[in-house]
Amino acid sequence: MYLAFDTGGTKTRLGLSRDGQTIEKTVFLKTQTNDYAKALQEFKKAALELTGGEQIVAAAGGIPGTMDKEKNQILNAPNLPGWRGKNLRDDLQQLLHAPVYLENDTAVICLGEAMAGAGKGHRIVVYITVSTGIGGCRVVDQKVDANAMGFEPGHQVIDSTGATCACGSIGHLEAVAGGASLLKIHGTPPENIKDPKIWDKEAYNLACGLNNVIVFWSPDIVIIGGSIMKSLKLETVKQKVRDMISIYPQLPEFVPPVLGEEGGLLGGLALIKSQGL
Repeated sequence: MYLAFDTGGTKTRLGLSRDGQTIEKTVFLKTQTNDYAKALQEFKKAALELTGGEQIVAAAGGIPGTMDKEKNQILNAPNLPGWRGKNLRDDLQQLLHAPVYLENDTAVICLGEAMAGAGKGHRIVVYITVSTGIGGCRVVDQKVDANAMGFEPGHQVIDSTGATCACGSIGHLEAVAGGASLLKIHGTPPENIKDPKIWDKEAYNLACGLNNVIVFWSPDIVIIGGSIMKSLKLETVKQKVRDMISIYPQLPEFVPPVLGEEGGLLGGLALIKSQGL
């Protein structure tokens, strides 16, 4: 029996799998962002509800923010202030009496898409999510690529004299192309923006970031998801990237994700599988 989970700033989703490939049933709980001890208690209660007390072979899931090299301690999670500095993996292993594997939430979704979704069959897979913020990851040979502190493509500098990002730095991609920045710049939620000129500029800004992602990461396929992509045509973004990149004779494939809301949970199962379990 395997346990997969997807923790966000508002809710946490847990899923049970017996075959390690499909999610049998799920439960949701409100994420306790400030009270870490209560969050662990509620996680354990939800896990027991799912498993009925049966032994868990392994558990894995995604956490927003950055972790240490050992993928144990949360270093910086703006939406989970009470979790910062906590040894989450060790604490979960004590609660579940099973090995636990953690990754950044976007990396977990990328791994799921690489192994069971839109990137299946490709060796080098990049996933970019464009929603409130911008995140991303690279998976190589069905494993999250080696890294020291995680991947943060949303915090690449695309304009050194540009807007201030929510992280406090200047000119980041997220500061001009993320959903929160669009709200700040235009004074209305992105889904209410109808001006095609605004969306053309958004496509251009995103293309600038994708240009850098492609020339640095050299992927076979780029999967682009997130709420902002509901208002953008993927082909428009791709064409703007094509106009920027001349060093390569052709671009990698550009496709949307296919796993939907279960992406985080299926990614958790993929993370367990990538450990050889």
